[in-house]
Amino acid sequence: MTRRVIFVSTMLAMLLGFLPANADTAFEDWNNGVLNGWSGNSSNTSVAWESSGGVDDSGYLSSQSEFGIIGAVHNSEPYIGDYGDSGYDGVRCSLKFFSTGITEALFRVRYLSTFYNGWYIRVTEDFTMGVWQTVTIKFDPTWSDEDALAAGWVQEAASATFAETMANVYTCEIRVLGVGSLSMGMDNFMLSNDFLPTSTPSWDMVKSLYR
Repeated sequence: MTRRVIFVSTMLAMLLGFLPANADTAFEDWNNGVLNGWSGNSSNTSVAWESSGGVDDSGYLSSQSEFGIIGAVHNSEPYIGDYGDSGYDGVRCSLKFFSTGITEALFRVRYLSTFYNGWYIRVTEDFTMGVWQTVTIKFDPTWSDEDALAAGWVQEAASATFAETMANVYTCEIRVLGVGSLSMGMDNFMLSNDFLPTSTPSWDMVKSLYR
């Protein structure tokens, strides 16, 4: 029995060793009737809570504008701050487009304060109307600019390096661009380290602990 307890304890220690030391999750499904700090991402963009019609036919956030930019932005924890310290290595969100004319859908983070811009990445090129789609973007918050650019990120003017931005995120945003009047829905937004590690203990390693 003692040997089995030691075996299980050792396995747990090994598995936990592959996870970030400070791993958090920021998640919003808009099922509680409020926006929880999410707001329009421009002065002409409105957002609202919808009670049904989401991914699981539950709540979601809707966004509308007559001027070619929609989406939502958050400017407080746990969606901002030091992504590396929080253990964030990916973003996931479900999107639904209700209008034609959409040309881009982006995940954007802004650096430090209103004096700076930031970095963004395209999350999908499929703008099919009326269908929920879940998009996932993986990243390393410590990437060099070269690594981030190679992964598809775009640096805006008046911004810091990718690593500096990810260590000092001022706002977190889903931004959808297009022409004319636009409308969309957002659901199940998540920043997390929930993605599986690229390296896990092999079965031979497991068996060796029990010999």
